[in-house]
This record gives sequence, structure tokens and C-alpha cells, in this order.
Amino acid sequence: MNKLAAWSPLITQSLVDDLFGSLSNSYNSVAPYRSTVQIPINVIQNENQFEVSASVPGISADNIEVTLDQRTLTIEGIANRDKDVEGSNYLMNERVSGSFRRSIRLPKAVEAESATSLLKDGELRITFPLKNEEKVHRLDIQSA
Repeated sequence: MNKLAAWSPLITQSLVDDLFGSLSNSYNSVAPYRSTVQIPINVIQNENQFEVSASVPGISADNIEVTLDQRTLTIEGIANRDKDVEGSNYLMNERVSGSFRRSIRLPKAVEAESATSLLKDGELRITFPLKNEEKVHRLDIQSA
């Protein structure tokens, strides 16, 4: 005899996420790209700038590339695993290696030429000043 499983919203959400991708960050999603390494990213906005921070422990600046195409920021690179020690077997190996790529769409235009980036203690910080949006200019109408 078959038993019925109790309904769980968590299981349903998991199935939806598997089918359609994560719904929680859909506002900044760009074309899907499967990476072997996932890097967490935070985006903070204040009145003058965006600050993007990405955790990239053990990855050198030479192995990271940051690009901005209009409002789409892409961080990509390669994480290299430690070399295997000859004659030894791993009892546990949680450090992954491979390529990574994260693309997010910034909600506002930024001054790309004035952006700064710093890699320190495994954290990449990128700062973009917000672009000064042109205000609407009202024209006076002259009558002839």
C-alpha cells in the first residue's frame, strides 16, 4: 500500500527553484551561467554610490576579471585548488576549484570611469559612484 507524504511548502519551493531557478534574487538575474564555484555577493546602495562586495578567499587578483557593460556587472575568474600531495589521500576535501562567474544588474546607472576595486583578505570590494541623472529642463515657450 502506498503512503501519502505530508505536503510541505519547503519541498514545493525547492521543486520550483529547481525548475525555474532561484526566485529570491530574480530582480538582478542575468542570463544563467553554471559555475563550478559559487561566490556570495552583497550590493549596498547609499545616496552617492553602490558598493559591491564578493567573497573570493584564496583567489588572487590576477585570477579575477571585473567588467561593467552598461548596468550589468560581471565578476568572473578561476579558483585553483591546492596541489595534491604525492603519496597522500584526502580524508576530506571541501575546497573547490574551477571557474566562477556572477552577473548582476545594477538598478541605477553608475560612473564606470570613477569606479574603484580592492582585493583584501579574500574580499573583493568594488565601488561605483552613482551617475548624476540629468534633471528635466523646462523650456519657455515664446509666442510670435
